[in-house]
Amino acid sequence: MAILLSPDQFGVVYMVTAFTNFAFVFSDFGLSTVTLQKADLSHRESSNLFWLNTLSGLILFLLGVALANPIGMLYGDERIPSIVICSSLIFLINGVYIQHSALIRRDMRFKQFVVVEITALFVSTMLGIIVAFLTGSYWSIVIAMIARSVTQATGFISLSKFRPTAYSSTVRVREMLTLGADVALFDMINYWSRNIDNVVVGKFLGPDSLGLYKKAYDLLLLPVTQVRAPLASVALPHMSKMQQDPQNVSLVYSRLISSLSLVTTTIVVLAVVACEYLVPLVLGEEWVEVSTLFKYLAPAAMVQGPIGTLGLLLLSLNQSRKYLKWGAAHAAVMIVAIISGSLMGMMELAMIYSAANILVSVPSIFYCTRGTFVNPVALTKKIYEPIIVGAGVMFVSFAVDTGSLFRDTLIGLVLSGLVMICYFIINNEKFSLIGDVSKKLLAKVR
Repeated sequence: MAILLSPDQFGVVYMVTAFTNFAFVFSDFGLSTVTLQKADLSHRESSNLFWLNTLSGLILFLLGVALANPIGMLYGDERIPSIVICSSLIFLINGVYIQHSALIRRDMRFKQFVVVEITALFVSTMLGIIVAFLTGSYWSIVIAMIARSVTQATGFISLSKFRPTAYSSTVRVREMLTLGADVALFDMINYWSRNIDNVVVGKFLGPDSLGLYKKAYDLLLLPVTQVRAPLASVALPHMSKMQQDPQNVSLVYSRLISSLSLVTTTIVVLAVVACEYLVPLVLGEEWVEVSTLFKYLAPAAMVQGPIGTLGLLLLSLNQSRKYLKWGAAHAAVMIVAIISGSLMGMMELAMIYSAANILVSVPSIFYCTRGTFVNPVALTKKIYEPIIVGAGVMFVSFAVDTGSLFRDTLIGLVLSGLVMICYFIINNEKFSLIGDVSKKLLAKVR
């Protein structure tokens, strides 16, 4: 839709989603993670979690309606209140299907899960494009978001075997709520550490700058998320079932994060090398600054891929309080960096954001692996080796100058691809790990 809408139109919606997406992250109070993490879960416990999720969705919808005007006043934009109210409908919808979705993942029915997600993405994208083509309005983005949620709800409820019964006061939920609270607080802190830049950029630099910045961030991080999310969906329930064998949990995690670093680094390198040619071609000339932001955000994208999974290790070992403490410390650094960079400018923000991600990565590894069987020094090496190789090949690719942007991009992509493939092959153990993980994922999907 970027070619049909302006950065300003995307920016005004991003101003709203900075708040509504936070509410979505907080909407289930960590209870979907409880569903995945709990070793034994009865039908009555699932039913209670369903009703709690539904209630939280209703509360967040009413809260969104109440805060629509104050959020509009914060930005000084009259378009925002109506966007907030319509976007809040998603809370109601999500509250109804979150438990069904979590149970499908818990049962490792990943084929059905992926089908629903892809269908929802396709339906929402096509509808958004059609509305954008017909109206040229930012409402096409809002309609697409609502359509995606409706499609997800329809799919997950239809495919899930779970049918809730009445809320049971005899079922103890205190332990689950305690774990859920730790997860929810972490998600809340982590969300603002990663999204406060949208609020600050929107407030001080305007919707146009926010549209450019957020588009660059989303496009670069999207492929990383698409790789990490399914791996995490497989890993958390699998690792949680081995809670009584922490050494095996640590072994599985070390193999996972090492492979993930290789894959995400390669994706980021290829995306950054191609961005100068592809961004103007695909999105249009008014989005050309996105290619520059790509380069500055690349280090953050390469680091976030593997570092973002440290929580899997802690949650699978039932260390939710440590998970929360790590999130708070990590968020404090990131929020300071984001606010400082936002006040300087859009490009400065991207550079400082990447620097802050690198700064906190090693302390995060040592803190989260303390008390586990994971060797932090070895894990740091496994994460940063491909990142260093990837950074080197990017710099070499940028130095290529044949006088043609297309040829430069093509040479850069071939060079980057060959170097990363050679690195995979040289590191035979890591190369085999990617194969092992891929085979297990394919086996689960089938």
